[in-house]
Amino acid sequence: NAKGFREHGRRWAECILATFFPGVPTNAVRGASPGMSLLSPQPGHVAQRDAQNCADVPVSGNFEGALSRIEGRWTPMPGGDPSPWTLVADAPQDGYFSGKLPMTTGWYRLEFRGLKDGRPVAARTVERVGVGEVFVVIGGDSVANFGQSRQEAKDPRVSSYCTVCYERPMRDPLRGAIGDKGTSWPALGDALAGAFDVPVEIVVCGYSGAIAQWKPGTPMYNGGIMSTLFYSRRFATGGYRAILWEVGEMDAKLGVKADDFVGAMTSIVTQVSKEVGWQAPWVIAGVAYHPEAAETNRLAIREAQKRVCDGKILFEGPTADDLTGPVWRYDGIHFTEAGLQEHGKRWATVLLKLFLGEKR
Repeated sequence: NAKGFREHGRRWAECILATFFPGVPTNAVRGASPGMSLLSPQPGHVAQRDAQNCADVPVSGNFEGALSRIEGRWTPMPGGDPSPWTLVADAPQDGYFSGKLPMTTGWYRLEFRGLKDGRPVAARTVERVGVGEVFVVIGGDSVANFGQSRQEAKDPRVSSYCTVCYERPMRDPLRGAIGDKGTSWPALGDALAGAFDVPVEIVVCGYSGAIAQWKPGTPMYNGGIMSTLFYSRRFATGGYRAILWEVGEMDAKLGVKADDFVGAMTSIVTQVSKEVGWQAPWVIAGVAYHPEAAETNRLAIREAQKRVCDGKILFEGPTADDLTGPVWRYDGIHFTEAGLQEHGKRWATVLLKLFLGEKR
């Protein structure tokens, strides 16, 4: 914890001073005065809103010295009156604290303060923390690899998250892409934020491949899906609106049978629900186009994608299989900038209809 890090560093400093700088007294290494550092939320963090347009924003961090209480408050952005100070942690122990701030839909500037004997002695501020819509993206070979041009969300309310880059403005490159250019997700975020005037965060989980590469026990399952949804502790129950699944092009190329695709998809959804501890909706994109795939193979994958959607937990997503030719795919497989923009807008259209049918 924070206290242990400080003490361990102090002991190293004493040793180095005594060994290499014998003229400097070791009592120059003093303990820290009270202070705080924040682990969560980071700038750009978006918490998934509920049906009442509210969310609990998770707060955690480390402190040094002795603090009796940690409080937080929020101010709407771009302006407004701050909320009253709200208790985050009472009598935190061992240099670590965690709690939550209940907030309503919007962007906020957050302030935190640590108190000792009723007096503020430490403070931290976080800009751009939101309550809105969060979507997890899994797959997307044609939109996440080797695109011709980097994309960036134009709407400042759109952010992204991954277990490597954490929160930041929505822009390429994104974790999981083989290349560093070209994804549809900034366009998706722009369309959603513009339609509903709320913060939007897109969580990119990994690039595409055949569905067998995503099955439980594989590196892409453990290092992609689970590292994002479970191991990172980023998402509590209800922490995102839906998982957007875009896998199928390679399965068509490889000739995967429809029954095998359905079986693999079912096992993935079942295991994710079991490990994460709650059932989130999945939206299954209708993607099976690959220039090297036989037409019968494409039809088999499209059939499997339709068959697996039950309208309860798994829903039909957009298709981009009609976006072919040089206008949409610069190398026959991966999208041009026009293709990326169109694909992102199609995703937004489906999600607005499925989950956000009326502004709230």
